Amino acid sequence: RLESIAIVPLGLSKFNTESRMRVHTATEALSVIEQVNVWKQRFQNLLGHQPIHLADEFYLVAQQPVPMSDEYGDFPMLEDGVGLVRSFIDAFRGVGPDLSGRHDGFFSSVDASPSPTDYVRTVNPAAETSLRGTMNTAVAIRPRVVKKAERFAVLTGTYGASIMRPLLDSEGFGDIQVLPVENEHFGGNTAVAGLMTGADIRRVMANEPKGTRFFLPTVCLNNGVFLDGVTLDELIAEFDIELVATSGAALRQCLEGVSKGSTHVE
Repeated sequence: RLESIAIVPLGLSKFNTESRMRVHTATEALSVIEQVNVWKQRFQNLLGHQPIHLADEFYLVAQQPVPMSDEYGDFPMLEDGVGLVRSFIDAFRGVGPDLSGRHDGFFSSVDASPSPTDYVRTVNPAAETSLRGTMNTAVAIRPRVVKKAERFAVLTGTYGASIMRPLLDSEGFGDIQVLPVENEHFGGNTAVAGLMTGADIRRVMANEPKGTRFFLPTVCLNNGVFLDGVTLDELIAEFDIELVATSGAALRQCLEGVSKGSTHVE
């Protein structure tokens, strides 16, 4: 039985943009969505269910709303970037389960393969490129200093920012700033939160007013270190940063604490 097929776009960075390949334009991404919708209906009529799922990136590039949760079923390809946005939105709004950190999909099946000739890796290869956190982040113990902030901002990749701003506005958090971190380190169309680097994050925070507290998703850290080698401790020495698990429910809880006037303890 054909269970599920994921269609994902090709990611390009500054290291391979000299090739003839390029990323989809908004018009092309919309065309892909329209074509896939036709095939979805055909499979539904033929099989009684439809197994084709587009990666979230197509909808973000085309500036189209992502499908509702019932189209994803039990989110069988969540780890592969299929349904992450809908899962995050629903968890933030409290209308769906928090599926962050769930390990299934193609990459987990590769990791779990019993064959000695298959590719096996102890760390899931999709983890650092997903939109949610799957890795534990070690944070050094520091003196407990109570900080008060005058302004609050969420740091995220440019893809995440495109859905974060309207989501916060619709849920009554319009006073929270959303700061897209353009990925100058990798370049190209690298736009997910999991690939944000310390230098790029520092550049964005340095342009913000004093007294800003920055909410940073844990997905961009591996044992307290960013992909470019900058450490979390280095940034905390310069800025007021609070780590937030990369899930809609965790962010909602954090922002509700802010609205109630709670302080940040480092």
